[in-house]
Amino acid sequence: MAVLGASAAEPIAGRLVDFSGKGLRIETRAEVPCGSAIKVEGHEFLLLGEVCRLERGKHGFTIAVQVSHSLTALSELHRINRAILGEAPRVAEPVPR
Repeated sequence: MAVLGASAAEPIAGRLVDFSGKGLRIETRAEVPCGSAIKVEGHEFLLLGEVCRLERGKHGFTIAVQVSHSLTALSELHRINRAILGEAPRVAEPVPR
């Protein structure tokens, strides 16, 4: 997850503990203030939302997020985008040593 609008927008580690239609809860060690716009990325999804509640716990914080936008099946979207643009699928290039 990352706080949007932050100067560096450093990724923040967290664990998704609950997810419903328009909201989610994340456990994290970082204190993310209410009202913060955040981005949550997973393997096949991207969520944008706003922190609406912050609770201090034994091992950090639990934040509640109201989701405003979501994208799923990202690999399929990338494939369709490449097909529309006529691009060949990207192949990972070896890293020079």
